[in-house]
Amino acid sequence: MLPRTAWELPASQRPTPAVVSNPKQREHFPAIVRWVATHRVADGWQLQRRFPQCLTSYRTRNRHLAELVSLGYLARLPSRALTPNHHVYAATAKGIHYLQATMGERAADGLSISEVRDRERTWWHLRHELGLTEFALARELTIQRRTDLELVLTLRRHDYATTKLRFNDRGEQYSLEPDDQFIFRQHTTGQLVACFVELDHGTATASRVGDKLHAYDRWAQSGPGREYLEDLFALFESNSRPNFRLLMIVRDIEGGNDERRLTHLFAESLTLPSVMRDRVWFTTVSELCQFQYGPTPLRHPLWRRVRHTRTGVGVQGEVALRRKLAAEQLATLPRVPLFPHPAA
Repeated sequence: MLPRTAWELPASQRPTPAVVSNPKQREHFPAIVRWVATHRVADGWQLQRRFPQCLTSYRTRNRHLAELVSLGYLARLPSRALTPNHHVYAATAKGIHYLQATMGERAADGLSISEVRDRERTWWHLRHELGLTEFALARELTIQRRTDLELVLTLRRHDYATTKLRFNDRGEQYSLEPDDQFIFRQHTTGQLVACFVELDHGTATASRVGDKLHAYDRWAQSGPGREYLEDLFALFESNSRPNFRLLMIVRDIEGGNDERRLTHLFAESLTLPSVMRDRVWFTTVSELCQFQYGPTPLRHPLWRRVRHTRTGVGVQGEVALRRKLAAEQLATLPRVPLFPHPAA
């Protein structure tokens, strides 16, 4: 396991098995392969938290994942950026065919094979993809413990032909590619909530992220955008008004001051029209980390909404002035949970 203290360093450097000579077919293997394929990549810790009844210990987890690699259903993604015992897995073509053979042809609907090549993944690539899987795991664990909620759709960036949000603006063709999409339903009210997820690591300028926020607004106002949402809600026979939330998960590029990065992006969101500001929710990686090991990581009020600001529509002016205003607003904004509280 990963070292928690210096006393555990020798054990952490002991290599875990890459493959095994006599792999077994186990009844929970299809579920593991499908979950990895759905979320593109996952590491051993995430899989153990998602399947605690099957991967009951660190040793059992390593054995079963090594068997899946030996059977050809999963592949390890090479990267020097990881510690010797921190492996990242992706589904293979054989794994997708295995799902179809064991769970039916429809079991692989909406799935595709992540790029499994010999070239090494950069640390930034794996950090981004594993962060999205971590957030997906958090929402699944939270919804599983709520009888009034149901996760009805998860759509990670697999098939760009279907996940791209396309629109025309002033004769030009544009497209958006959300990092993740999911829909949940609240059974007590029948409400359907669509969410797009953007995970920001601070690598782009704040103004560039602001441009993307405005692009979401233009897409939502466009004919293709309205049609996309209407078709999506009709697919699940919902009477809810077609709308969406844009969930912005923010992290400082150095990993030391997420609030500073949040302030910069929040300042950009103040220039959005009021309708779009209602859709934007912000949180930081540091806030999510406070509850990542709990049984319901997203039960807590971790999000700040732009709609709760006291400023007028379309705040313009100098960037420094907007950031000062954003910092003042963030200090007093209420934090709200992502999912509604259970009905009494």
